[in-house]
Amino acid sequence: MGYNKPHKKLKFLLASVYNNPISLNEFYFKGTYMNIENKNQIHLLEQAEKIAKVGHWQVNLEKQELYWSKEIYRIHGVKPETYQPCLQSAVNFYCKDDQPRIEKVLQKSLETGEDFTFEAKVIRPTGEIRHVRSSGECATNNNGEISGLFGVFVDITEEAKSKAELKDNYDFLNLIMENIPDFLFVKDKDFKIIRANHAFISAYPKHMQNRIIGHTTVEKFNKVEADAFLLQDKIAFKNGFSETEEHLTLPNGHKSTLFTKKVRFEDSNRNQFILGLARDISQIKKTETELKNLNSELEEFAYRTSHDLRSPLLSSIGLLNIVKEYLEEGNIEEVQLSIDAIISSLEGLERLVQDILDLTRTRMIDEDVTDIHFSEIIHHSIQKFKGMENFDNIDFQVNVDKSIQLMSLKSRVSIVIENLISNSIKYVDTTKDQAFTAISVFEKENFVYIEVVDNGLGIPKEKQAKLFTMFQRFHPKVAFGSGLGLYIMQKSVEVMGGEIRFEDTGTGSKFIVKLPYK
Repeated sequence: MGYNKPHKKLKFLLASVYNNPISLNEFYFKGTYMNIENKNQIHLLEQAEKIAKVGHWQVNLEKQELYWSKEIYRIHGVKPETYQPCLQSAVNFYCKDDQPRIEKVLQKSLETGEDFTFEAKVIRPTGEIRHVRSSGECATNNNGEISGLFGVFVDITEEAKSKAELKDNYDFLNLIMENIPDFLFVKDKDFKIIRANHAFISAYPKHMQNRIIGHTTVEKFNKVEADAFLLQDKIAFKNGFSETEEHLTLPNGHKSTLFTKKVRFEDSNRNQFILGLARDISQIKKTETELKNLNSELEEFAYRTSHDLRSPLLSSIGLLNIVKEYLEEGNIEEVQLSIDAIISSLEGLERLVQDILDLTRTRMIDEDVTDIHFSEIIHHSIQKFKGMENFDNIDFQVNVDKSIQLMSLKSRVSIVIENLISNSIKYVDTTKDQAFTAISVFEKENFVYIEVVDNGLGIPKEKQAKLFTMFQRFHPKVAFGSGLGLYIMQKSVEVMGGEIRFEDTGTGSKFIVKLPYK
């Protein structure tokens, strides 16, 4: 409204007039004097506040009055015609969790005279929540005493929503980053690691993990490996991308083969970084190698078995034709010799078939772990080979630690022990006065060991390197064998998670099987 003082220029007063919602006969007048020469400026101010979603407010402590601009009414979801703001009711608009904090901020400002800023949630009468930011300062009277507060009120609901969405997205991406098994990291132009996920951090010992971010950690790798991955960093910075397969000994001591990609990117200030993603492909490479070896073994197996299966059959067919001729001649003695030769040939074939079945069983059998009673298995194995030639000439010495309680695969343990005992019988050195086979089972450093020592023919030095490969026959003139026994033993031991090795004692052989506790 406008008013005119005597001898003064026309002034404009920014004011609101509205009725008392309780008594229609009462009216309220609210306003503030503003030295505005043009009332259009008032309209422009109100429009500017509406567009910017910024309102202003003022507290007169002496009169305990609170003034709101139109925009503040809008933010609170009320109208000047129906709501008269006061200090207490204004505070009640805030979320209850925010009220104590706001009162504390305002009280501190009144006590110290310091400016203030706070963010809070306003709850409209409809229940809608608006996020606001209020900033203000103290007003003083002519005596320099604090007489009130003046401030602005900003509706930051959209900003708060954007921040919440940004935080949700960040939290989600961080959740993915921290839970993927791949190594994820970011490096700056100085090759310092500025971000890394849990998998990457875990590649370092615990005492190093707080010295990764902000460092290159190059010194934790050997020079050759460090130079190699730094070269890939440089390529990524230069070309925008690098990709390689690298073999590293990680700081925690693990040897790994990693497939690593690095991509250059920039932040909003055009600072360059590289994002690295390294996947541990050690198991894949191991599987590839095993498949190649299996394919090679399969090819050799097919060739050798076809030959070894065919030879006894052809030999038997030829001998049967000879038997037929001897029968026609009535030469019974030669018939008997030929039949013995046929039987020997077919027995060799039967052993080969049995070894092939054992090999298949070793690879295919699905078996649950059970208690292993070594004394029982060893006794059964020795009795099984009682009919073998030279059995009675061997002194079997058995020493088993009865306190051992191993859970493992019984059939695999039996295969290993039976093969070792049968080999010691088969390849006994008949030139020695007393042949022996010593079988020991004992515990050492949380592993179970099976040792079989004999003073037999041993393994020729030139063949020891291929000891556990297929179709290795070490004494073909002494005894017929398929050449699969030691190979089957090794595969059985590997299935149980153990190791087998050979030692040349100089007077015979020593096989050592190492099995883990399950």
